[in-house]
Order: sequence, then structure tokens, then C-alpha cells
Amino acid sequence: MPKREPDVIHINNYSTDLPYVIIPELYYAKFLIDTGSNRSFMTPSLAYTVYPNFIQNEEFLVQSSHATSYHNETMMIQIFPTFNSEEYHKFYLFDFSENFDGLIGFDLLRQINANLDLYSQKIITPQVQIPFYIDGQSLTQNYPSNQIYPVTLENPYVIEIPPRTQQVVLLPVYQNQGTGILPYTKFIDTEMPEALVNVNDHFAITTLINANEYPVELTIFEPLDIEPVDVNEVNFIEKMETDIEYNNQIDNLHKSNLKNLRLSHCNQEEYTAIRKLCYEFRDIFHHEDIPLSFTNQIKHSIKLKNESPIFTKFYRYPEIHKPEVNSQINKMLENDVIQHSNSPWNSPIWIVPKKLDASNKKKWRVVIDYRKLNEQTVDDKYPLPNINDILDKLGKCKYFTTLDLANGFHQIEMNKDDIPKTGFSTDTGHYEI
Repeated sequence: MPKREPDVIHINNYSTDLPYVIIPELYYAKFLIDTGSNRSFMTPSLAYTVYPNFIQNEEFLVQSSHATSYHNETMMIQIFPTFNSEEYHKFYLFDFSENFDGLIGFDLLRQINANLDLYSQKIITPQVQIPFYIDGQSLTQNYPSNQIYPVTLENPYVIEIPPRTQQVVLLPVYQNQGTGILPYTKFIDTEMPEALVNVNDHFAITTLINANEYPVELTIFEPLDIEPVDVNEVNFIEKMETDIEYNNQIDNLHKSNLKNLRLSHCNQEEYTAIRKLCYEFRDIFHHEDIPLSFTNQIKHSIKLKNESPIFTKFYRYPEIHKPEVNSQINKMLENDVIQHSNSPWNSPIWIVPKKLDASNKKKWRVVIDYRKLNEQTVDDKYPLPNINDILDKLGKCKYFTTLDLANGFHQIEMNKDDIPKTGFSTDTGHYEI
């Protein structure tokens, strides 16, 4: 077959005073509206942050009045939830402007059957009405800053918060500019801690917490109350903006885990379902560059038959393994998994090879020989169900899943009184968990 010629896309030269829409679910990205463009664009940085698994290779050329450039990445994604559409649309990955994160072209506007109402500044579709703004135009130009005055939202402000998440968000407030205090607010399924915030054009960056096992959609019908604060003498640090960047970095690390999925044995349906599931719950998979969290809902206790301290002498291990032992000990210290100890209890360590994984790289595990301690430990008894009853419940199941905790012992907090019993030593010191 002859090679397919790349699409040629013509774009305008963009300056200022241009209409754009804000997409809240894409970190409040700004998308230019251009009815003169026959294609829609997204910047590669935003695409790789939000849609890393949808990007594919496809050549295309972009022509402007100044030059022609070659590009080779596109993606087919579901139209943004803001537009309340279940259809899919192709976006071309291209940095067309430093002022915008994407471009909504005539192709997307036609697909969602949209009209632009220039008088009310809204994109109107059969499903929704979305306000758009003019670049360089303040939403409240005629009002003084740092003041509270009547203002209403033209449309309900909707935010979706994933389960088990503390999410940094942009919320509408009554104050125009400056600094203020948002009071603690308890919504139906979420809560907003009290916070000192910066306000810009009636919007403030703060945090919402969803502690549920399901996503929560928060709808705000009017701006939030806020108490103005005079901080002329205060050197206020915009920590929340830093938090946004940090949260994005953490989420990008979670997304990078997906490349480690080994799905070559799956058919297309299985492949798609597994990747979708792992992407949705990407926050629960361990990444070596993210410190392990732990639960304190329960605490591990060590109940002994005899409370007399048990001290076992330190084992000598091969010199070649000392750098690896020191590296793992230092990492556990940095992550607050262990701490220096003066405990009279001591158990020796050893280093053993891990089972080879898909990387075929030899790895080592530092283990603590707690056999002497275990001999004095009162057994935990838990009545397991009959194995035949378990097998009967499997029925006609075809897919079986096993979950393995990463460093499972490190994910449960120790009872404070039992921490000294975990004492162990290396040639660099005495530690406890």
C-alpha cells in the first residue's frame, strides 16, 4: 500500500483578546476557541500528564503564515466532561501558543453541535451552556481589589474529586483580589479545611478532601464566603501553587507505573479492561520514588510470654553486600520507617536475594532474624474458613487476582510500647521499627 500522506493543518497567528474556555477537569486548562481552525490541539505537556496511555504516532504538518512544522503525535479521547458528551474526538499534540493549553477548533464545535453566543459569552450545546472568556479581559475590571461585593455564578460550578483524595482545587469566592481566609466547611461528602489563600479574579486555590471509596461531584451554586486579610506586612508564600506542582509530579509517577504492565498474553478486551482499571486506581500502586504510606487504624502489638529483653548477637555478612545494606538502611531512615534506638532488645540482620522479576536484574532484600523473638511471642489465632467452602464459592470464575503489599510490614504502625522489641543492628548502628 502507498504510504499515507500526513494531514496538513492551517493555523492562525494568535496574539491577545482571544476567546477561551476553562476546562476544570484538566487542571483548569485554558483552551482557545478558534472557529477558523479545522483541527483541535492540545499541548504535549498536558496530554502526557492527563492522557499518557492514549497518545499514538501519526504524522501531520502545521502551516502558519510564517512556517511549516512537522509533528507526529495525536490521540483519540472522550470529549471533556465539561461538555457532557460521551463521544470521542481526535486531538493533535502541538505547542501552538505559550498562553493556552489547547485549542478547540471547528471540528470539535461541529461535533458537539455548539453555537457561540457572543453577547452572553457562552458556548451553547443541546446539553450544556459553558461560559467563555476573553484573554486579557478581567472578569471584574470595574471593582476595587480586596473587597466583598455581590456576584453570582452564571452556571453551577462543578468539581469531581476522586476517591481517597486530598485534591487542590480552584474555587469561586466573593472577594475580588488579595488575600483572605476560607473557613472550614463541611459539604455532604467532602470537607474543606480552613485556609489562608490568595485570591485572583474571584478564584482561590485551596484543598478539598474526599475520604470516601467513591468519587464525589461537588456542585457550587454561588461563590464561597471569605474573610479578607490585610497582609501588607506579611511575606505570604503561595504554598498551594507548590502543592499543585507536587501533586502533579506524584500523579505522573503513578501514571509511569502503567508502562510496567505485562499484558502481551491478553486479548484486546482483556488488555483494555486491565489498563483502564489500573489507570483508575493508579494511586494504590507502589512507586519506588514515592515514600510508602501506612495505616494507623490498627496498630501492631507484640505480646510476649516473657517480657525479659532478648538480645541476639550481630551476624557477620559478606563485605560485598555492605553498600547495599547501608543503602537500604539509609532509605528506611529517610522515609521514617526506622529510627535510631537505645533498646536492650536486638535481633541480627541478613541479606538474601529476591526472586527475579521481569527486569531480570538481581536485587537484594535486607531481612531481620526475629526467630528468638518469635519463640516468645503469643500466637495470633484467627479461625480460617474451611478450604472446601472457599473453593465452592469460586463457582465458574475465570479470572483470579492476587494482591501483594509492597513492604507490607512497613505499612502498619507499631504500638508505641512495643517499638523497642523490634530492635536490630548492623555494622553502622542500632535501630528499631
